[in-house]
Amino acid sequence: MRNALIVLPFLAMPLTALANTSVVVNVTGHLYAPTTCSLTTPPTVVFGDVLTTDVDKGDRVQPIEITLSCQDRNPLQSVMVQVDASGGSGNLIPVSGAKGLELALKKDGSDQNLGTPVKLDTDGPLNLSLTLVKKASEAYDAGAFTATATVTVDVV
Repeated sequence: MRNALIVLPFLAMPLTALANTSVVVNVTGHLYAPTTCSLTTPPTVVFGDVLTTDVDKGDRVQPIEITLSCQDRNPLQSVMVQVDASGGSGNLIPVSGAKGLELALKKDGSDQNLGTPVKLDTDGPLNLSLTLVKKASEAYDAGAFTATATVTVDVV
């Protein structure tokens, strides 16, 4: 009987220890709305009449006037802008019509490769431009020319 009394307090000990233990869990957070963005519709970029000597100099530059506008920007998402052109390579956009020239895409004055996303942290002009350049290994053939490119904005 004496042995039974000694074991009884040890059996009850874990139950009382569990009954008296508690913790408070604090929860914090911040809920964000998703970022939404849009691009203004650019006007047609017009080079007008161009001499081949102007193309050779590389001084025929025209801005692409597109503006980015985003709502509900948050730190969880990034805003990426990308330019693509069918048949283009590097930063060069092919033209149809006249031969011997193509368009060099630039952002903030530096070459901007097609298909390469650019992270933009602020709204405003994209600062894109096109420069008429001589196409390597192709003679000039005068005439009208056109080109197209697609600018997309993606929130990731």
